[in-house]
Amino acid sequence: MAKCAKLGSRKFQRTVPSRAVSLGILLSGAGLVLLLLKEDFTLVLTDLWLLSSALGFSFFFIANSYYASRCDPSELGIIQTCVADALFSFGVLFFESFTLQFSTKSWFCILYLAIPATAFRLVIQCKAQKVLDATVTGLILAIEPVFAGLYSWTFLQEPVLARQFVGCILVIMGSILVPLVQLDSRRRADKELQNV
Repeated sequence: MAKCAKLGSRKFQRTVPSRAVSLGILLSGAGLVLLLLKEDFTLVLTDLWLLSSALGFSFFFIANSYYASRCDPSELGIIQTCVADALFSFGVLFFESFTLQFSTKSWFCILYLAIPATAFRLVIQCKAQKVLDATVTGLILAIEPVFAGLYSWTFLQEPVLARQFVGCILVIMGSILVPLVQLDSRRRADKELQNV
């Protein structure tokens, strides 16, 4: 996911990622692979779907980073929400059987998924990507599988394999490394400016 964001960031913005960013991408990618591999070190169809959606998501980061810096992030987030709603509605109308009789709990879930989980998230992400490049955003959001694993281990009592635990550590290290190095670089630049 972050690897494609790195390549796309170079293509769209003509920037060369630092060594820390490249290391962060490698650590996060290796961690994701360790999280996905089964006990016999194979991948199943759902893992391939996950990897292909991560690939698509990284292209979304690239495009979002490109357009967020060139237009109003709030408008971009609203447009993305409308497009997502239209695509999901199309999918439901043509591929699902459904009824319009929803319980109160169902309406609460629908509204929660539509407003804070989609609309607010897209607007906030667009605003963040106006100042962050696609690679950094991809690395930060690479932590999502770690939280999914933590929830499944905690609430669903799924067993934790040592390989999965190492994968989580690698993803977290890769995601934290880049912001820490960038913060250190900014501090050094500020000190140099103060000394001048």
